[in-house]
Amino acid sequence: MPASGDRKGPFTLADVLGHGGFAHVYRATDADGAEVAVKVLTGLQEGSRERFAQEARLLEAVGGRGFPAFVRSGLDDDQPWFAMELVPGTTLREQVRASGPLDGRQALRLASHVAEALLVLQEQHCVHRDLKPANIMVDGDRAVLIDLGIAKL
Repeated sequence: MPASGDRKGPFTLADVLGHGGFAHVYRATDADGAEVAVKVLTGLQEGSRERFAQEARLLEAVGGRGFPAFVRSGLDDDQPWFAMELVPGTTLREQVRASGPLDGRQALRLASHVAEALLVLQEQHCVHRDLKPANIMVDGDRAVLIDLGIAKL
């Protein structure tokens, strides 16, 4: 597993933002200090490389419309990775736990953003398959879907 200070392409990894069954996501910076999120394949399960590559291609295809913008991908020491926009804010799960239920207007705005993102996926003939509050980033009134790791084309 990569550690803080390791490099993936032009990016220097910092803290772990999250992890799942086959990947870890790190806060990272480029040479100019710009922050991104870098997802690194860490699992060795059968099919994990293929799913990881599919996620990167799908993120690039949706072009940031309701999802983090794709930055670039690479392979370092036989370990695939890709960089994407670091979405500010917190997950919907964290927000509701900290502040309680959303008011009606905010819930409607966020639901509208999520629905628009799901339509973008539908254009790619894809189903997210892991839609839950922990996979929705909330930045003010903006909702961004994350984690296309088990999306189905």
